Amino acid sequence: MKVRSVKFGRTKNIGNYQSARASCEIELEGNDTPEEAFAIAEAQVNEMLYGDKDRVEAAKQYLERYGYEVTE
Repeated sequence: MKVRSVKFGRTKNIGNYQSARASCEIELEGNDTPEEAFAIAEAQVNEMLYGDKDRVEAAKQYLERYGYEVTE
């Protein structure tokens, strides 16, 4: 079995019985790993919903710790 894409989504309660949903799907290419793609997708969704640069930076540090090169 081969993983071809990874999708991550999150729903945020914005109050008054309303919510916002963001998701990101990444297709794997070459030497990409599902773990790398999932971390990137999660960071992108968090940035979209929360504008949270700290979570994006944490995902980059996680990937770099395991030897992945992170580019913008």
